[in-house]
Amino acid sequence: MEEYRFVYNNKHHRLQLHGKLLSDGDFIEVCVLGHWLPGRLALDSTGWYLLTEDQIGIRLQAGIRARFPEGTLAVEENHNGHQKNATRS
Repeated sequence: MEEYRFVYNNKHHRLQLHGKLLSDGDFIEVCVLGHWLPGRLALDSTGWYLLTEDQIGIRLQAGIRARFPEGTLAVEENHNGHQKNATRS
């Protein structure tokens, strides 16, 4: 599983990971003290944070190690215009 570092995109006012603009609600994992913590991205008046399964908020900033969870589902469109679920490679 590949890991990257968050970048803050000033033009869109959003976090970016490996060239993908992230949105409120996206699933992501961040590395905290050598452990990978999964959660959902959230945005409030003070900035971005990761909300864990235990409802703990971890503030995020550019430079933090992060990755897309293994087996994250992505919606792709096939050649007929129908949506299908596929795992992220």
